[in-house]
Amino acid sequence: MTTSGQGLTGGSGYPSRCSNVLSSDTQKCGHEKQFEAPHTSYSHNMNSPQSDPWLTLPASVAWPYVGALQNLLGQAGFQVRQWLAEAGVEPQSADSDGRISLYHALSLWHRAERDARSPLLGLQLGQAVQPRDFPILGQAVLSADTLRAAIYRLQEFESLIWDIGLCRLQIDGQDAKLVLSPQHDKLLPRGIIELAVSGWLSIGRRLLPEYQGSTVSFSHQPLADETLYRQYLGTDVRFDQPFNGLIFPTSWLDIPLTARDGYLQALLQQQGRRLLANYHRDLNLPNEVRAQIGKRLLEGPVEPAGTARELGFSTRSLRRKLAARNTNWSSLYEEVRRDLALLWLQQPEAPLADIGLLLQFADQSAFNHAFRRWTGETPGRFRRRRHNLPE
Repeated sequence: MTTSGQGLTGGSGYPSRCSNVLSSDTQKCGHEKQFEAPHTSYSHNMNSPQSDPWLTLPASVAWPYVGALQNLLGQAGFQVRQWLAEAGVEPQSADSDGRISLYHALSLWHRAERDARSPLLGLQLGQAVQPRDFPILGQAVLSADTLRAAIYRLQEFESLIWDIGLCRLQIDGQDAKLVLSPQHDKLLPRGIIELAVSGWLSIGRRLLPEYQGSTVSFSHQPLADETLYRQYLGTDVRFDQPFNGLIFPTSWLDIPLTARDGYLQALLQQQGRRLLANYHRDLNLPNEVRAQIGKRLLEGPVEPAGTARELGFSTRSLRRKLAARNTNWSSLYEEVRRDLALLWLQQPEAPLADIGLLLQFADQSAFNHAFRRWTGETPGRFRRRRHNLPE
């Protein structure tokens, strides 16, 4: 929550929405440190291909937020629509209340990191997002009476943006700490942590534009030279700390905000609480179903009735609720099988015949037919191309 004036480029002035730092021909920084996403897979037994925990968790991200990040990358020249197609994700409108599974969102993130070739992609995007990119939450924070009230709204409605987030406000004498403690944090790329904290800093500047002096805290080591962090964020940045988040004076908490609006605040609270009340059984239901299918498919055949029972619905009720979200059980089942097929085919030690059987196909021919429908090529050709093997 600083106003040093340094933005994405480390120069003067607030960064534009699509900074030239994000370009499709971005070169690696001279001080970049080698970074690999943490290994997040597991195996049910030694002979099975490895899966991904996110495929069996209903975690998700609001589409408008993901779409805003994709727009920034698209404006910078990246082939975002191609990324979406490869991940099997259908683009949605900017005002959609849909949610993208965190598994798919992270797939897109890893592709963005690879193509952007910038170790500080998270910082750059976090500084460029706008409050309007956070459905309900953004305006609820901006219209709050004080910074303390804005943080309470962040805590209350952050699940509407991503549902594994958990922020806490800690008071330690003269220091206030806004702490990011996401569920399954060890599985998250460090760039995602930097994106979230950088986004907090960006919104904080809008809330208290006349106040400076906050500190950014990361529990990991820097992904690039530390001076680049300070240039991008325009404030002190510390690494290898006990928590991820922001540190600022406690006295800021009760400063009145210039955009406070009691009527809008009440309206947004009512709307946000209504969405949260039915979150698992309505707004996020497709991802709840997808996660159940992901769990059970690794154990044996999966049927709609079993999924409905696991989630506390009748089969008919589940069908009706999914239709209201513009999807159905069969489509979600196919999505999960496609995701697992693509994941397992990247593991050269996993036999093709075993993959087809684990995905509950009757035989190799049926698996080949389905995979060709999904991708336009056979599983064998996909694997050879992926690993640069001869035809």
